[in-house]
Amino acid sequence: MERFFQPYVYLNRETIAAHGLDMAEVSRQVAEELRKFPGVAYAVSSHDLRAGRVARTPVTDAVLANFHEDRSGDIYVVFEPHWFVADFDGQSVPPAGWPARCWRPIANPKRRNRSSSNWACAG
Repeated sequence: MERFFQPYVYLNRETIAAHGLDMAEVSRQVAEELRKFPGVAYAVSSHDLRAGRVARTPVTDAVLANFHEDRSGDIYVVFEPHWFVADFDGQSVPPAGWPARCWRPIANPKRRNRSSSNWACAG
């Protein structure tokens, strides 16, 4: 992975090519692994979005509405409600549309206790 810029994961294309791997297959496999993470509702490769290899659901319709073939990253990640992505210098950014009182970090390497319980969202 080269970087994450919400909602996209960007893969290191040079490294993938240097190892003689197929970009489409790598991105599909990474998306599959991301779907196993707690707090990840859905992950899909841009290759599958371009090819129309996604089931049509309200979630995938929203993903497709945000997708742009020339500008989007390699994998689109959709988080469960009440989850957010923490950056690695201790700050956090809320996902669009979620109030600050409802966040929960996916990963924060500075925290020793990585509890999996969600924070309550009051009102």
